[in-house]
Amino acid sequence: MPPKTTPNIQPLDVYYFRMWKNFVQVFSDRVLVDSLPILLYQRDNILKLQSLVHNQFSADRFVDFTKHSWHMAGYVDERRGKFTTPNAYCFPGDLPDECGMGGCQEGSFIRCAHCMVVLCFSHFFGDYHYHGRRG
Repeated sequence: MPPKTTPNIQPLDVYYFRMWKNFVQVFSDRVLVDSLPILLYQRDNILKLQSLVHNQFSADRFVDFTKHSWHMAGYVDERRGKFTTPNAYCFPGDLPDECGMGGCQEGSFIRCAHCMVVLCFSHFFGDYHYHGRRG
Protein backbone atom coordinates (compact mmCIF):
# COMPACT_ATOMS: atom_id res chain seq x y z
CA MET A 1 0.00 0.00 0.00
CA PRO A 2 1.26 3.48 -0.78
CA PRO A 3 2.27 5.64 2.19
CA LYS A 4 -0.42 7.74 3.88
CA THR A 5 -3.35 5.90 2.25
CA THR A 6 -4.56 4.20 5.42
CA PRO A 7 -6.57 7.22 6.70
CA ASN A 8 -8.40 7.33 3.35
CA ILE A 9 -9.40 3.69 3.05
CA GLN A 10 -10.05 2.39 6.56
CA PRO A 11 -13.70 2.97 7.49
CA LEU A 12 -13.04 3.84 11.10
CA ASP A 13 -10.34 6.35 10.15
CA VAL A 14 -12.50 8.01 7.50
CA TYR A 15 -15.44 8.94 9.72
CA TYR A 16 -15.93 7.05 12.97
CA PHE A 17 -12.81 8.08 14.90
CA ARG A 18 -13.35 11.74 14.02
CA MET A 19 -16.72 11.53 15.77
CA TRP A 20 -15.13 9.62 18.67
CA LYS A 21 -12.47 12.29 19.17
CA ASN A 22 -15.10 15.00 18.94
CA PHE A 23 -17.21 13.26 21.60
CA VAL A 24 -14.22 13.08 23.96
CA GLN A 25 -13.48 16.75 23.27
CA VAL A 26 -17.04 17.85 24.06
CA PHE A 27 -16.96 15.72 27.21
CA SER A 28 -13.62 17.23 28.29
CA ASP A 29 -14.77 20.76 27.50
CA ARG A 30 -17.85 20.28 29.67
CA VAL A 31 -15.65 19.10 32.54
CA LEU A 32 -13.55 22.26 32.20
CA VAL A 33 -16.46 24.68 31.74
CA ASP A 34 -18.37 23.19 34.66
CA SER A 35 -15.16 23.19 36.79
CA LEU A 36 -15.73 19.56 37.76
CA PRO A 37 -13.27 18.09 40.27
CA ILE A 38 -11.77 15.40 38.04
CA LEU A 39 -8.39 15.03 36.35
CA LEU A 40 -9.22 13.45 33.01
CA TYR A 41 -5.54 13.05 32.11
CA GLN A 42 -4.99 10.45 34.84
CA ARG A 43 -4.61 6.94 33.46
CA ASP A 44 -7.61 5.43 35.27
CA ASN A 45 -9.85 8.30 34.14
CA ILE A 46 -8.62 8.04 30.54
CA LEU A 47 -9.48 4.34 30.50
CA LYS A 48 -12.83 4.93 32.16
CA LEU A 49 -13.75 7.68 29.69
CA GLN A 50 -12.73 5.61 26.65
CA SER A 51 -14.75 2.66 27.96
CA LEU A 52 -17.83 4.84 28.49
CA VAL A 53 -17.47 6.42 25.03
CA HIS A 54 -17.20 2.96 23.46
CA ASN A 55 -20.30 1.90 25.36
CA GLN A 56 -22.27 4.94 24.19
CA PHE A 57 -21.15 4.47 20.56
CA SER A 58 -22.28 0.82 20.77
CA ALA A 59 -25.91 1.76 21.40
CA ASP A 60 -28.40 0.35 18.89
CA ARG A 61 -29.45 3.87 17.92
CA PHE A 62 -26.03 4.42 16.29
CA VAL A 63 -25.99 1.39 13.95
CA ASP A 64 -26.61 3.57 10.87
CA PHE A 65 -23.97 6.04 12.05
CA THR A 66 -21.44 3.20 12.30
CA LYS A 67 -22.41 1.74 8.92
CA HIS A 68 -22.02 5.17 7.36
CA SER A 69 -18.26 4.87 7.91
CA TRP A 70 -18.15 2.01 5.41
CA HIS A 71 -20.00 4.12 2.85
CA MET A 72 -17.68 7.09 3.42
CA ALA A 73 -14.65 4.84 2.82
CA GLY A 74 -16.18 3.66 -0.47
CA TYR A 75 -16.68 0.03 0.51
CA VAL A 76 -20.46 -0.01 0.18
CA ASP A 77 -22.61 1.95 -2.25
CA GLU A 78 -25.69 1.94 -0.06
CA ARG A 79 -26.04 5.33 1.54
CA ARG A 80 -27.46 5.17 5.02
CA GLY A 81 -30.60 7.14 5.77
CA LYS A 82 -30.64 10.05 8.16
CA PHE A 83 -29.02 9.24 11.46
CA THR A 84 -28.07 11.09 14.61
CA THR A 85 -24.43 11.26 15.61
CA PRO A 86 -23.43 10.39 19.18
CA ASN A 87 -22.58 14.04 19.94
CA ALA A 88 -25.91 15.31 18.67
CA TYR A 89 -27.81 12.74 20.70
CA CYS A 90 -25.81 12.67 23.94
CA PHE A 91 -24.99 16.39 24.16
CA PRO A 92 -28.00 18.19 22.67
CA GLY A 93 -28.47 21.86 23.40
CA ASP A 94 -31.83 21.29 25.05
CA LEU A 95 -31.07 18.87 27.90
CA PRO A 96 -33.31 19.28 30.95
CA ASP A 97 -31.64 21.22 33.76
CA GLU A 98 -31.48 18.39 36.28
CA CYS A 99 -30.24 14.83 36.38
CA GLY A 100 -32.92 12.22 35.70
CA MET A 101 -31.85 9.91 38.52
CA GLY A 102 -34.49 10.03 41.24
CA GLY A 103 -33.87 12.79 43.74
CA CYS A 104 -30.57 14.00 42.29
CA GLN A 105 -30.28 17.79 42.31
CA GLU A 106 -27.12 18.04 40.17
CA GLY A 107 -27.25 19.63 36.75
CA SER A 108 -27.57 17.53 33.63
CA PHE A 109 -24.42 16.53 31.78
CA ILE A 110 -25.23 13.87 29.17
CA ARG A 111 -28.11 11.80 27.78
CA CYS A 112 -27.41 8.07 27.74
CA ALA A 113 -27.72 6.60 24.24
CA HIS A 114 -28.92 3.28 25.66
CA CYS A 115 -31.55 4.15 28.27
CA MET A 116 -32.22 7.78 27.21
CA VAL A 117 -31.92 9.00 30.81
CA VAL A 118 -30.34 12.42 31.28
CA LEU A 119 -27.53 12.11 33.80
CA CYS A 120 -25.32 14.41 35.83
CA PHE A 121 -21.56 13.94 35.67
CA SER A 122 -21.52 12.01 38.96
CA HIS A 123 -24.11 9.49 37.82
CA PHE A 124 -22.56 9.04 34.36
CA PHE A 125 -18.82 9.12 35.00
CA GLY A 126 -18.51 8.76 38.76
CA ASP A 127 -20.90 5.80 38.99
CA TYR A 128 -19.69 4.36 35.65
CA HIS A 129 -23.04 4.32 33.82
CA TYR A 130 -22.32 1.34 31.56
CA HIS A 131 -24.81 -0.82 29.68
CA GLY A 132 -23.76 -4.41 29.06
CA ARG A 133 -24.70 -6.43 26.01
CA ARG A 134 -28.03 -8.20 26.12
CA GLY A 135 -28.98 -11.44 24.52
